[in-house]
Amino acid sequence: MKKLIIILITSFFLIASTNFAWSSDYWRAFDSESVGSENVPDLTGEWIYLNKSCNETKKGTRCKVKSKFNIKNIGDGHAGSSLVRFYLSDDNILDGGDTFLKQVATGKILSGQSKIKSFTYNFDYGITIHDKYVFAFIDAENTVTEIDEANNIISISFDTTSPSNVSLIINCGAESAPSTTVILSISATDNAGVTGYYAAEDPTTPSATAPSWISVSSAISYSASVPFTLSAGDGTKTIYVWIKDAAGNVSEPATDSTILSTETITGQIIYHPPTSERKYSYYHYIPESALMRDPVRILLYAHGSGEINTYPEMEEFIRNQEIYRILPHCDTYGYVLTVMVTPRNFSHVWPDYMMNTQNMVRWVMFDNDFDKPEYEFYKRPDLEFVKVIDDVMSFLCHNGYMAYNKVFMTGFSAGGVQSQRFSVVHPGKVAATAVGGAPGFLYPIDTWDNTPLHYHVGIYDIGQIPYHTHSMADFMNIPHFIFVGGDDTNDALYHPDMYDDDQSDIIKTYFGANLQTRAQMFSDYLSLIGMHSTVKIYPGIGHVYTQDMLTDTFTFFDAVPTD
Repeated sequence: MKKLIIILITSFFLIASTNFAWSSDYWRAFDSESVGSENVPDLTGEWIYLNKSCNETKKGTRCKVKSKFNIKNIGDGHAGSSLVRFYLSDDNILDGGDTFLKQVATGKILSGQSKIKSFTYNFDYGITIHDKYVFAFIDAENTVTEIDEANNIISISFDTTSPSNVSLIINCGAESAPSTTVILSISATDNAGVTGYYAAEDPTTPSATAPSWISVSSAISYSASVPFTLSAGDGTKTIYVWIKDAAGNVSEPATDSTILSTETITGQIIYHPPTSERKYSYYHYIPESALMRDPVRILLYAHGSGEINTYPEMEEFIRNQEIYRILPHCDTYGYVLTVMVTPRNFSHVWPDYMMNTQNMVRWVMFDNDFDKPEYEFYKRPDLEFVKVIDDVMSFLCHNGYMAYNKVFMTGFSAGGVQSQRFSVVHPGKVAATAVGGAPGFLYPIDTWDNTPLHYHVGIYDIGQIPYHTHSMADFMNIPHFIFVGGDDTNDALYHPDMYDDDQSDIIKTYFGANLQTRAQMFSDYLSLIGMHSTVKIYPGIGHVYTQDMLTDTFTFFDAVPTD
């Protein structure tokens, strides 16, 4: 006999005329009697989904429900065909006051099998379906003798709770916007799942069926950065954002304001001086072509230099010479150019010359027993790169442009060394790297042929570098373009500010006697471990950063997806 089981899921519906078959068999459902379990069926079920949609028409609101219900035979015997009846209720108790909606025949269900039945119902105009329940009554006429008669009534309800914790930030919190295109950072939560957002400058709350809702993949916790176009005309702009869930519940709005002051941010080389938080300056250049990409791509160019004795002179060298080596390609291919001004101690006196910041050597990455207070300026260029990357991304966001969350990094000679080593130490920041004219490579391994590979030949002791974020999983995702001139003999292997004697011997013994062999071997190693790596040796070219090399670098970067 049948016992009433209620499973609350969410709410819905209205009362109409009742057509419930309150037979004596039903009431006997509350008087259990024992049934033998051998070769006896046992019917139960579960709701797969119950969706509603409501549309505004000239006659009024009209709602419709669609659902699928799974009927299962969990007993040992086969079950003959029976009826499943669907009812509408104001509460979570099925009784004589509830409204019959529809019934379907199950057909025969074998032991251990199930059948899915669809259920669709169109309500009359003006009928709302909030705070109601739908019941599925399996074997409603009690035609099947079962092991357990107490698991035949299953309920479901629609959600009436609006999404909560709705937040909105315009352009990463910037007070003003230079363009009508802004970035909205939106977040919200909902137990049934966030399914859409509505953004507008009009404070009027939209209906759940308004045409300007933007659908999103259902998520209990939703967070996204999305574009929005402000109305024309400088001045204060206030944006309202509403969130809706799968049941059509609309949240209270979140609001934020910004001051539109249209100005250009493109076509200029912008200088960012050192700050209390960032000890190195940097330049950025944003071509119009870069803002045509979605997301925007940032190219982080690591430079080397000849002997330049002061930091202001290094800044001048970058601004007036080095930046123009790569700027035209950023225009052509559409990349935001970023160049951090990296110092280098060019003293010829030991140990001062060990502060070779432009090569990210171990002596600027580790603490040394010969350190002096003035060396602090040259230490940890990797952390300064991280700050610059975050700063440029923030700048773009403040101006209404969303950058890809990793940078494309390249350089030649000392700059190539920086690019490659940074990619190992902080791989989560790098989308792809192009390394040119490097005398050696930082292998992402601890040992080679049982020989420990200490930084900056390997990562045997990388754990001693504070705040590194090395992850082999992240590093494996970085495509590499390795290139060198076929006649490049500018081998810095035995320069004391580049490698000590032990490191030089290890490189020459295991990784090649010249730059070309080392480039080929490193690329082969990356390919061997399953990474995407390309090597190119330019015949007849010495230690020169050519236009062909730059073109090939950008072509390589363009093939890397950012979706």
